[in-house]
Amino acid sequence: NLGCAAFKAGNVGEALWHFEKAHRLAPRDADIRANLEFARGRIKDAAPEDEADLITRIIWGPLERVSLNELATALSIAWWLAMASLLALLLARDPARRQALRVPFGGLLVLTLLLAVPFALKYQAEEMTQHAVVLAREVPVLSGPDATEIKRFVLHEGTKVRVLGRWDKWIHLALPNGENGWALGEQVGTI
Repeated sequence: NLGCAAFKAGNVGEALWHFEKAHRLAPRDADIRANLEFARGRIKDAAPEDEADLITRIIWGPLERVSLNELATALSIAWWLAMASLLALLLARDPARRQALRVPFGGLLVLTLLLAVPFALKYQAEEMTQHAVVLAREVPVLSGPDATEIKRFVLHEGTKVRVLGRWDKWIHLALPNGENGWALGEQVGTI
């Protein structure tokens, strides 16, 4: 709702910021995705996208539709079921029963490992890498964290960037193509 209100008020950057945060919490919500795509179509200059290879797109496509909490829950359930089946396997006295319990234990262990990989990828993308959206109409990106530094380029409202670090009231940010610089923190909203 905040994103829609900001969009109607003409603040595309703020709208995208709210939509990006909402998308992170509910990645399968069709309304959020539609609003996000609609608002993205209204930004002045989109940052160049990463050239993702086929394998990255195959892996990341489904991950965008699952939240980190959902992956953590599935991984936790698989882990505890694997541990319960291991306990049952260790406590089984009958060799035939022990042999029968090896298959479920092996399957649950493989499932746990298969869930651990996407969880780690999603965790790295969402928790270890911070992104931000430009909120101001135009943001000069400087070569250093000082107003007297050389202006490298200008970002416009709604551009999504990666946050590399902070210093005082400045944020070091980067575009997907590798260009980076410093901007005032009040001009971008971190996701």
